[in-house]
Amino acid sequence: MASNQHYWYKFTMSWQDDRWQAPLATRPQLVSVGSNNFTPGQVGRWRALNFWCFNLYRYEADLWVEGKHYPIREGCVSLIPPLLEMEYHFKTGAPQTHAHHVYPEAHAKTPLTAVPVVLDLGREFDRVYRSIEELVGWYSLNRTRAEVRLWEVLWELAERAGPVAAGPEAIHPALAGALGSIERNLSRPLRVEALAEEADISQNHLTRLFQARFQTSVVGYIRRLRTERARHLLLHSTQTVKSIAAQVGIPDLHLFNKVMRRELGKSPRALRIGKAS
Repeated sequence: MASNQHYWYKFTMSWQDDRWQAPLATRPQLVSVGSNNFTPGQVGRWRALNFWCFNLYRYEADLWVEGKHYPIREGCVSLIPPLLEMEYHFKTGAPQTHAHHVYPEAHAKTPLTAVPVVLDLGREFDRVYRSIEELVGWYSLNRTRAEVRLWEVLWELAERAGPVAAGPEAIHPALAGALGSIERNLSRPLRVEALAEEADISQNHLTRLFQARFQTSVVGYIRRLRTERARHLLLHSTQTVKSIAAQVGIPDLHLFNKVMRRELGKSPRALRIGKAS
């Protein structure tokens, strides 16, 4: 077993709130995908020696992970780390689709994210199942595309399970919503009051979330994002300064020049000339 896999085993052996701490900051590498068929009354007991098991269920069963019981019904998914003993008691028969994967680029400083052991997806199960079926089809033809699809699904499971204080990568749903709204509307006027109302929290609470995550206010974060976006476009595109200013939500050229000088120490034109020289 690779040393980094041993590292993740040590750090995921103890679970709280029925969640693992998984290294989702790194892209998973698929080692096996497909389906297994089980019959009612069958009992299965095994350990995955060096990979994580992501399973999707269209049947009922009782699952024990290191002796802890999880009832499985159609519409559930599970994620089990390496080396833990799994025991299944199958109540009904149907295929079980799986995506076995490892995290070869993870290391001791990789942030961990809370992911549920078992999650009932309800009406969302069919959509996720179709995503994994597509992944299985891509596996032999385009491994990278399949791995990116699995990565996205695992992040979705983490987000559906809600934030956990112990997980460095956990993000408050209101903060995630505000960030998405800022990204989508960066070229438009943005008001903290409207962002907070959309996220269904107070302005003070939203400000505290930004301060804790980014060490700046909501306004400071928006200004930083606009400045970084403008700098990128100035250095790596031939768009006009006027067009860039409008794209980042500061269409007033006088104000745009003032903001860029204050934040980056140079005017937009000076940045572009400096790059050319």
